[in-house]
Amino acid sequence: RQKSEISQDKRRAAENLFKNGERQKSLALYCQAILRSPLTDKNKAIDGGKSLALAFWGRSEVLMSMGEYNLALFDIQTALKESLHNCYKPEAFGRMGICYKAIGELEKAKVAFGVAEKLLQNNEGKLRCLKKYMAKDYKQIQRDSRKVLPTVSGNIHQKYSNASNKICMKQAKGLGTFVAAQEDVKTGDVLVVESPYAACLTPDYFGTHCH
Repeated sequence: RQKSEISQDKRRAAENLFKNGERQKSLALYCQAILRSPLTDKNKAIDGGKSLALAFWGRSEVLMSMGEYNLALFDIQTALKESLHNCYKPEAFGRMGICYKAIGELEKAKVAFGVAEKLLQNNEGKLRCLKKYMAKDYKQIQRDSRKVLPTVSGNIHQKYSNASNKICMKQAKGLGTFVAAQEDVKTGDVLVVESPYAACLTPDYFGTHCH
């Protein structure tokens, strides 16, 4: 099968998932659609050669619904750069206005909304709809990436600053060096706290970040 066919299938599946409220799954499929898309205009028999633009365009809607307006803005701009069909352009500039408003760039939002209004000047119904969106408030989701390490139970070990004094190091013939309890240890006690040696991406970010 051709790349464009696979991309189109992934995109259509993503559209259906989004309509059914399964945003995370939809986002993952849109990402796959982008990865499998051929270069713009390489296969005009499918999607008019705009599979890549349509995949970015679809993903932007999902990201906006999740409050990820900064990421959605990138997708909208990329879709336009990849020659998104003209019929989508009024909505594209409307979405850009919403994204700019959400991230606090009000002057850019005003310009984007202005372009959208101009493109819709002969369509009163869509223009009224745009004005409703313009009047709303939007907010970029804030993610706190900082992780606060827990504190150890009991007092801090005199020799090992990241360990609890409830444990100690011992040595025994045939066992070597090992950790042992020197006080009662209850279920849930934190005995050692260290920053991770390595990290992996959590599922919530699979659709938007590399790993």
